[in-house]
Amino acid sequence: SEKGEGCCFKSMVKVKQLDKNQATKINLQKLYEKTIRRLQVSGIVTLFLFYPTVCKGVVKLWACKSYGKFSYLVADLSVECYKGEHSTYIFIAIFFFFLYCIGIPFLAYTVLRPYLPGIHFNPRQPISEINPPNSNNNFTEKDRKKLLKLKLTAASVYGFMWQGFQQKGLAPYWEAVVINSRKLVMIMLIELLQD
Repeated sequence: SEKGEGCCFKSMVKVKQLDKNQATKINLQKLYEKTIRRLQVSGIVTLFLFYPTVCKGVVKLWACKSYGKFSYLVADLSVECYKGEHSTYIFIAIFFFFLYCIGIPFLAYTVLRPYLPGIHFNPRQPISEINPPNSNNNFTEKDRKKLLKLKLTAASVYGFMWQGFQQKGLAPYWEAVVINSRKLVMIMLIELLQD
């Protein structure tokens, strides 16, 4: 191999061979990709941080308490349940329940799903039917670079959703889907059954 080239970087074009315009375009493209990825991660982290609070606010619109023949909203006892504006707010709450309370775990599932082969890939072992496990794709040694890139991206960008848990099976979905769903059920039990 020529000086400056390693086994993993043979496909890279040397900077000397590029003119300034091409180098600028490549650098701008890399900067754009990195910025988009950081914005995505910031958005996902923000959604996860506010998940319990927003879910609680949505569920509170259904929490009513009975006083004799009348039922009033627990969050605001001046609002009679299922009458007037409250009926409209119930439909808005249903919309946001599906959009946010159910949508955020589903979004986390869809974001992590393409990275599962990379998460489960063990780079210290040869690629085979069991490495990465449970993979529908038939990976070969030619795909090692792709799997390593998936593993690196999953760990560095979306690792907050699954690191700390074991990496086998559905473990990467655990925090994003199971834990958040459990939080939602607990919020619903607390808010709706306080009568």
